[in-house]
Amino acid sequence: MHIAVYAFDGITMFHLSIPQMVFGTVRRLGLADWQVSLFTTASETAAPAEGATGPEAAVSTGTPTPPTHREDPAPVPSLPPTRSIRTSEGYVLSGLSGPEPAGEADVVVVPAWFADGRAAGRELCSLLDEAHAGARASSACAWGRSRWLRPASSVSAGR
Repeated sequence: MHIAVYAFDGITMFHLSIPQMVFGTVRRLGLADWQVSLFTTASETAAPAEGATGPEAAVSTGTPTPPTHREDPAPVPSLPPTRSIRTSEGYVLSGLSGPEPAGEADVVVVPAWFADGRAAGRELCSLLDEAHAGARASSACAWGRSRWLRPASSVSAGR
């Protein structure tokens, strides 16, 4: 089973960690081959700070970074494009996928929402509409459940 977890600028590390812990435990215990991935949309990405340290430092999500200097002239394989977000605590998470994993997921998790309650962007609404046709949707909070676990047409209409 593939679980895709939505990550956005300003999300708390707590909200990102819960789906990773819950769904990742199944795989770690060898009970099933569940894959958990983080994804974001183009409107929710942040550029990592140059030379950042401490909370500003990038936290890798497993995507290798090509070396900046190579001794042999062999070509570096191209990596899929990745994105970054900054958590509310100031950490930059890099190596996140774009929305593609959500389109292929069995479960799409929206673990939290923006504190200001803003409406979902067009890209996310479209993505959730498409995923809703064949995937389960989940939210970790009551507001999210009331907002996202509705028919796909309601999500697109902003209700």
